[in-house]
Amino acid sequence: FLVLFTGALLVSSFERLTHQPMGFSSDRILTLETLTTTPVKAVFWEQVAERLRSVAGVETVALSEWPLLTGESWNNRVSVNGAPPSSLDCYLLSTSADWRKVMRIPLLSGRDFRSGDQQPGAAIVNDAFAKEYFGGNDSIGKSFCIVTFGGNRTEFHVIGRVANARYRNMREPMRP
Repeated sequence: FLVLFTGALLVSSFERLTHQPMGFSSDRILTLETLTTTPVKAVFWEQVAERLRSVAGVETVALSEWPLLTGESWNNRVSVNGAPPSSLDCYLLSTSADWRKVMRIPLLSGRDFRSGDQQPGAAIVNDAFAKEYFGGNDSIGKSFCIVTFGGNRTEFHVIGRVANARYRNMREPMRP
């Protein structure tokens, strides 16, 4: 009985998780995760991406700090219009200009990153972020600050809004 009960729970969990929307498409994507012993300049990673683009059969190459759904995260508190930081942490992910297209995350309004956009400075937010921090109103052109645990503030300007996508794992709700 215990084996059947445990098996039924596993099948039920698997069934539920396989029908959860991810917010992105993993079809035809190969993820390469690289760890270095010392920090490497962004120019090096651009050279790596350019080399990968020249490989036969590669359609597009994009860079991000880590792949989605690996459990890794970068989160901070957000302040809008000089208000105290919210109590809800939001997730952040630094990506290259083509990353959203590669992951097939729908662009709802605004635009994608361009090569001239400053990092940090330009931001693309998801729908949950726009609802949480801007009341669901159009967030394009608005600003917010990321407040670190040390109290430092970095200002961002919203250039685009995308659909929600899973970040750390499939069990977690889609957060800002």
